[in-house]
Amino acid sequence: MSDSRDPDERVLERMRELYRPEPMSPSGRVAFDAALRARLESPWTRARRLRLIAPAVAGLVAGIALWLVMSLPGTAPTPGFGVAHGTTSPTAESLTPQAWDYAVLIPSELEGWSGDTEQMDELPEEYLALASAIFGDR
Repeated sequence: MSDSRDPDERVLERMRELYRPEPMSPSGRVAFDAALRARLESPWTRARRLRLIAPAVAGLVAGIALWLVMSLPGTAPTPGFGVAHGTTSPTAESLTPQAWDYAVLIPSELEGWSGDTEQMDELPEEYLALASAIFGDR
């Protein structure tokens, strides 16, 4: 009795016979369907876990990358930061709070400002308002 089918087809047919599940009883089928439905409707499905965990992992990776970049040697502010612009950095030397306020609020271009009315007219209104609020009317 020779089989005229291809040997591959015979192997596939044999695999189907060996791995075919046994038929379920009606009560077993109901129990299987109920367990499957409960698993699919579970609040912790794979998609929901992925939606919750993926942003947390992305944030953690971004935080670690930022920490690594900030902690590399040579990334800290160096003295003389503004030398290319003609000013020195306020962090270049130890400043008292008053001196730091002066360095931040009054740019180096205005250090020679004497309060003459000619020079005051050249300043924008915002500078005049800040100067009068901080130093009082001159």
